[in-house]
Parts: sequence; structure tokens; C-alpha cells
Amino acid sequence: MISEEQIKGLIQAHNDKNEEKFKSIVLKLAEDEAIVDQLAFSQELKNLAESNRKTPTVLLNQIQKSHIITKYEPEDNLSDLIVSTDIHDRIRRLLNEYRNSQKFKAYGRSSRRKILFEGNKGTGKTYTASVIASELNLPLYVVQMDKMVLKYMGETSSKLRNLFNSINTSKGVYLFDELDRFFIIDKNFLTAFLQFIEQDFSNSIIIIITNNKNLIANSSLKTFDDVLYFNMPSQEEIEHIYKSKLSHFQEDFVASSQLIFQSQRLSHSEIVKVCDEIIKETILPGSKLSQARILSLVKEKASLF
Repeated sequence: MISEEQIKGLIQAHNDKNEEKFKSIVLKLAEDEAIVDQLAFSQELKNLAESNRKTPTVLLNQIQKSHIITKYEPEDNLSDLIVSTDIHDRIRRLLNEYRNSQKFKAYGRSSRRKILFEGNKGTGKTYTASVIASELNLPLYVVQMDKMVLKYMGETSSKLRNLFNSINTSKGVYLFDELDRFFIIDKNFLTAFLQFIEQDFSNSIIIIITNNKNLIANSSLKTFDDVLYFNMPSQEEIEHIYKSKLSHFQEDFVASSQLIFQSQRLSHSEIVKVCDEIIKETILPGSKLSQARILSLVKEKASLF
């Protein structure tokens, strides 16, 4: 996606009538588009850059087209991931297998790459994908599914084919999130999507996130190398969240048993939001963290659901 600096550079080059600078920026954008498999758009940019008949205004309009993939370079650590022991162990296994994928290939085996995450919103699924990418020093590609599922299945199939070509040529962690509502709208899309995953033999990791495990039939689960179920936080996890988020602000803070018990109604991300809110409330008056106020915020969050 075009950056603010590139937009400024294009405008400045246009104002200065510096055609060479303008052309070089556009060609760099074309390279970036090719990386995320926007091959047709990349070629279009190259053609426009080489054509004297095209104006900078036309180029600027073309550059701001919507994208299907957003690329991130996460810097999250496995040690900061607060999930169940079972999920922690299985993530470690995935990382270990991927790092030793060449050894598996030597014996005709493959490492785990196609993973399904299932669980309620806010239970750490997206963050876990970010941790996996970071730990393996791979880019995280988040697929914008609202731009993928189009009115006509033929066009969607074409975009899926292009996307999986990108998965094959540009190694990374590819995250497909919020698929539930699209699968409900178009069952044909689900069938085609699972077929593309099954036929993928790339070196990329594919992570599918769903909030509804019943969406994918048991017969289709064989498509995935592993299925991880993310539950609401346990009491131990809740205590860990409060400690990790609040102890750096107030070293002697220890969550009370009542606070931990009441917090079981919230997801991981909701508890993190409670921690962020209480810290902001405490900063201005310069007071200590209040267990009573945190409990009030927890009840307030819980009442919204």
C-alpha cells in the first residue's frame, strides 16, 4: 500500500516537473504491488510510468486502488502470549517443526503449515498469528476478505487463484480472519477456498480464524494440519494478564480473588482493555490502582454482553 512519503514524493515531483523522480517512485510502487501478487496492477503502473500520454493525476488515482492483502512486520514474542498451556505447547511445536522443515522433507514429511484457530472473539487468535510470524521472522499478510468475496463466484475464484499464487511465491504467514459471515453468504466460496488450501504445497503458513467451529464440517477438518481451540481465559491466565499489564505501573499490585473471579466473564482482549483504562484513570490524579474501580470496570464491560 502506498505510504505517506511516497504520496508526498509524487506530488513534489509533479510540482517540480521532475519526470524522472516521478517515474522512479511509480516503478518502486509497481515492485511493491508485485510482491503482494497484485500483478495486473503492477504491470498497469509500469505501463503508465513508461507512457508520456498519462498524467500524474491518472497515476495517483490508480495507485489508491483497494488492496486484498495488507503486509505487517510484527515484533511480538512468544513469552508475551497469554493462552492455555496446551496452545502454548502446540505453538512451540509448530515453530519447531517449521524451523526444521528441511529435515522433514528429507524423510518425505512436511511441517505443520495449515492451521485453523477457533474460539470466541478476543481470546488471542489474531495475536497468536502475529507471534508466529514474529518468532519465525516472517511477514504477516492479513487478507482483506471483504475485498475478496465478490458478487460473482468466477471473479472470486480468479482472485483466490492469484492469492494462492502469492502464497506460493512470497513466503510468509497468511492470516484469513472473519470468514464466518462470508461463508454463510456464499457456501460455494467455502468449498473453493478449502480446495485451494488443500492443494497448497508452498513454504508459507496459512492460518484460518473462525468464531464458529460448526461452520467447517468435520470432513473438511482433515484439510488442516492442526486445529487450535481458544477458550475464555482461565483464572491463572487472568491473574497473568493483570500481573503483566499492571505490575510495571505499580509493582506491588496483586489482583484479588474476587477480581479474578468476576473477570472470568471477559475475554483476554477485554481484560487488557480494562487494564489500559484503569492506568489512564490513575495517571492524571497520580493515585494507586484501585481494586474496587477495576472491579467496577470489569462489571461494566461484562454488562455489555
